[in-house]
Amino acid sequence: MSYHLDSAAFPGVTETFGGEIALEPLFLPSGSGFTTLARSAESTPRPVIARKTLTGWTSVLASTPPIPSPVLRKLYSDAGVHVYTGGDDNLEANAAWISLHAKTAGTKTVTLPTPGPLYDTGSETLLGLSTTTATFTMAKGDTVLLTRSNPLVTGGVVFGFETGSFATSHFTGGFGGSYGTITSAPSQVISGSRSAYGAAPATTDWYEFLYSNPATIALSADTSYTVEFVTKTGTLPGSGGHFYFLARSQAAGAPSDRGVTSWTDPVATVQKRSVTFTTGNHTDYRLIWGLHNGGALSVDDILISRND
Repeated sequence: MSYHLDSAAFPGVTETFGGEIALEPLFLPSGSGFTTLARSAESTPRPVIARKTLTGWTSVLASTPPIPSPVLRKLYSDAGVHVYTGGDDNLEANAAWISLHAKTAGTKTVTLPTPGPLYDTGSETLLGLSTTTATFTMAKGDTVLLTRSNPLVTGGVVFGFETGSFATSHFTGGFGGSYGTITSAPSQVISGSRSAYGAAPATTDWYEFLYSNPATIALSADTSYTVEFVTKTGTLPGSGGHFYFLARSQAAGAPSDRGVTSWTDPVATVQKRSVTFTTGNHTDYRLIWGLHNGGALSVDDILISRND
């Protein structure tokens, strides 16, 4: 049976719905106390979708399924159910991810019920750490898959430096942003075609050449993490020196250091390392790789995992 939505409940919606399924017999609402949401397109219209408010719950009778999206959206909104998007695109959502498939081309906005991290798996972009809305320009048939977490710190991403730019790597060149470089020299590269690299003379006391970016690699307070990474020795440090790794709060400085690890390996040694630590009561920790008394070191294939 074909039907139209009630003009008072759905102003501006003039589309004819129904007719997809032939039903026999047809069950229609009767009696009193209900609100009509749709009426048949017959010469004498009859209610085909109706809602009745009862004690503690609401009853909805739809005589001709499927229920149109405007009706579902209204029912959800009136019941206080969060609606992620205002269009008729295909959307699936749970506590871990959101999938949006564009029925039509255009600008699509996804609204979250509470602020939280949101990551676009297609563009490999962290959209924010406390995000409530995200907007996408999509062609018909495009799909966006979002994770409601930050995989940069939950073991979902292995960081490399293949783009050749710190700006696109979630890392910086250490102190002042200029101590470290991204090298493509075959003798210095660990894997792929590029690695992070730091070098200093033995007369240099402390030389921090690689920092994580706390704006995207955001470590929570009082939380356990494991950081895995691969190193390659280029030049040994001077007397009493070593290579080192640690996590440090930018605000609290050295007293907040966690996971302090030092080592020296023979030249050209490639070694995978794993460091587990628990942050203090700060939320601005960054990871630091450095040289003590000079030397040269390459770093690559960084994996950060939260130990929940």
